[in-house]
Amino acid sequence: MKQIKWSLILLFLAIPGLLQAQDDEQLPGQNLTVFSEIKPILQEADKIKLSPSLPRVEQAEPNLEYIFEEKQIEVAYEAPEVRPLAVKAEPLEPLPHAFVKVGFGNVTTPMAEVYLNSGRKQKYRKGKTKSNYGAAFKYISQKSTRAEQLYSDFRSRLFADFYTDAAYFSPYVGYSRDGNRFYGYDADKDTALAAMDNKQIFNYYYGGLKFGNPEENDAHIDFDGELRMGYLSDYLGQSEINPVLRLKGSKEMDNGHRINAGIRLDYSRFTAFDTLMQTQLIFGFHPAYRIQGDIWFAELGLRTGSDDHGFFLYPDLSFERQLIEESLVFNARIRGQSLKNNFKTLSDENPYLQAGQRIASSRNLAVAAGLSGVPFRNFSYRVEGSYSNRRFMPYFMNDTLLPNRFNVIYDTATSIVNLHAELGYELSKKMHFLASGDFYKYSTSEQFKPWYKPSMKFSLLLQYFVVESLRIEAGVNAFSKIWARDDARAVIQLPGLVDINLGADYKINESFHIFVNVNNLSSVKYQRWYRYPGYGINGVGGIKMIF
Repeated sequence: MKQIKWSLILLFLAIPGLLQAQDDEQLPGQNLTVFSEIKPILQEADKIKLSPSLPRVEQAEPNLEYIFEEKQIEVAYEAPEVRPLAVKAEPLEPLPHAFVKVGFGNVTTPMAEVYLNSGRKQKYRKGKTKSNYGAAFKYISQKSTRAEQLYSDFRSRLFADFYTDAAYFSPYVGYSRDGNRFYGYDADKDTALAAMDNKQIFNYYYGGLKFGNPEENDAHIDFDGELRMGYLSDYLGQSEINPVLRLKGSKEMDNGHRINAGIRLDYSRFTAFDTLMQTQLIFGFHPAYRIQGDIWFAELGLRTGSDDHGFFLYPDLSFERQLIEESLVFNARIRGQSLKNNFKTLSDENPYLQAGQRIASSRNLAVAAGLSGVPFRNFSYRVEGSYSNRRFMPYFMNDTLLPNRFNVIYDTATSIVNLHAELGYELSKKMHFLASGDFYKYSTSEQFKPWYKPSMKFSLLLQYFVVESLRIEAGVNAFSKIWARDDARAVIQLPGLVDINLGADYKINESFHIFVNVNNLSSVKYQRWYRYPGYGINGVGGIKMIF
């Protein structure tokens, strides 16, 4: 058996050489057949374990740090233009291009009102410049049987709007002429006043440009502003120029909050009798941060700057939160600011001023809180209480030498408590109702009384469509007694006012209406200013044309 074993080993080692030799010598082949019983056995073999143990796993976590080098790769790729699917455009309701209203009243009251515009144009689309332009004119005058009790009011305005995807621009120019007389005298007793030239005419020229961004943008930045110039002159030889610049910007943050900032420059130069009386410059800066929640917001800001009294710094804080969705909303604010008083604002409030008045700005710090809401679909309300401290508040007092004219006097510090309430209701398109009221309590520091300031004001407006073509309306304006001084400088109270007005409008067709308005149904000749009674009952009727 050992010989056979060694013979097989030798044969295995010799095979390569035999094969090489066969290739070289090409010997003839011979088949051999071997018969033998081979019974191999395993002897002294190493056994492999069928259940090996795994090596111990390392539990420590490796501290790996990856550093990626930033590298921007420019790719020459232009995205193809994706055209939206065509959507059928909804036709816009056309706007009338012209509105004309003319009428005449019982106290020699001619009136006319004209409004023109370019209308709404369907061809304007995003990506193209849009524009609109128009003009408005209004004239009314009245003359009573009382000596020199007359006035006239003419107003005109040209305007335009230009829109692009990035911004809008709205230039405008206008002119107004208000004519009246110092008729606050008794022609039989005040012969000296009756002999004077009591004419007063205000001419006001103005123009400006409003601008801002019309839509949201990728940068989430909103801006708007206005540059305005006004020039006012009167029959007494007074004039004032008043350029104003207002800028406001807002940036929305990633968290939904906003950063706001505003700048205001307001300059007035007042001249009387060719003599410079006063200049006034109000500069204001208003930064704020608005925190926006789901059902609330808070705005934290400041109002700082300077005016004719010097530097000022006030808080501007506001908060609003829904208590019961839109039905009950709480709001509160603390706000201080500088308020402009110039020749224009003072003569708008009281047109019977003596020439050469002092102008001075006011400062106001107010704290207010209230509730508002829309508890029902067609019903809204708002109530608010406030406390204000007004420094250099203007009041009016009759002049001692010319009692039919007024001087401006200032109170160093006036505190005002105000309660305001308003209600609104709309019944489908058939009825509209709006009411508002204010209650005031004044506390003055230097003035004996809050002259010509009512402690209560109330207004109501009701519109009702009897049928689709007939609309009637009723209005009530009321205010309480007011404090004044008579010619002997005694403190008096002028009666309050309840002014009831009625009106009706009947539509004959889409282009032609007739109207009538009756004012002061009680015919009470109240005095808003001492010595100046009102007109009593007066009415006007006419036609309206729309096309």
